[in-house]
Amino acid sequence: MLRKWQRDYGAELVGMSGDVLNVRVKKRPGNKTQAMLLATEMYHYAPDIVLQGTETISVLAASWMESDYWYFWWD
Repeated sequence: MLRKWQRDYGAELVGMSGDVLNVRVKKRPGNKTQAMLLATEMYHYAPDIVLQGTETISVLAASWMESDYWYFWWD
């Protein structure tokens, strides 16, 4: 997934620990449709960011339209 996101969004891994990844992106999703597709991919990759974080994929998608940093974690 990181390779795909690097190609699509210029994603670069900038930090990691045993259960967390932090990624900086050069290009945000260009519209709501792209953001929803991205957030759905992210949910499948690391469901805790929705289940224990934003609570909905649409809230996650909205946050990626405004942020150059992505985070993932697993419990």
